[in-house]
Amino acid sequence: MRARRITEIAPEALLLHLNAFHHGITAGLSQHPCAAGRKQSTARNPPERLRDQAHAVLRFADGLRHVSFTNRCGERALRPVKPQLKISGCH
Repeated sequence: MRARRITEIAPEALLLHLNAFHHGITAGLSQHPCAAGRKQSTARNPPERLRDQAHAVLRFADGLRHVSFTNRCGERALRPVKPQLKISGCH
């Protein structure tokens, strides 16, 4: 199964998941209304952040070839640095 890579998400599946994502954000914001003149509740902050940064959160859905779903490449790039730091005593 790993050898077969998915290159794109089916348009109907993508639409279904995008609608569910935006509906969930709308439901979360409706459960915690904006309070005028005072600090927002901590429960309102995550749905607001997801609403405002939806393009970044869903970036992998636009093009699976352009954005990796995992951070494995970044982890591999840092691996040689960590042993070097331990050897030199800078941990």
